[in-house]
Amino acid sequence: LTTLNPNLDKTTTATSWAIGLNYTITPNDVLGLSYSQLNANTNSSVYASFIRATSPYAVTNVRDRTRALSMDYTHSLSKRTSVYLGMTFQRTRTRADSQFYNALHVTSGAWEVPSYTSSRSNSYNIGLKHSF
Repeated sequence: LTTLNPNLDKTTTATSWAIGLNYTITPNDVLGLSYSQLNANTNSSVYASFIRATSPYAVTNVRDRTRALSMDYTHSLSKRTSVYLGMTFQRTRTRADSQFYNALHVTSGAWEVPSYTSSRSNSYNIGLKHSF
């Protein structure tokens, strides 16, 4: 059977949360700290032909976890003007694995060896804020 048009079914679910606090050092100086996490799961099924019931297919599960730690400092120059400095450190880890099935929907063996990737990014900002 020749593949004419592969079909893709994809489902993504995500949950996230964050926590933060500000500490007033002096009436003009505020230090902030926050932590956040995002978990995303994507399940994909690829069917090799038009007829789902008799076609071979693969199921892929991808799990992403992103964590971020942010710190910022704000100094008020006046009632309406302030300067700020901030930095964020972020790391994302991804795990992906897949399972293959034959035309009778029987698994072709254990899950493939999962693959892992990791990435990091840092961002910095500085600015002047004035409210009108």
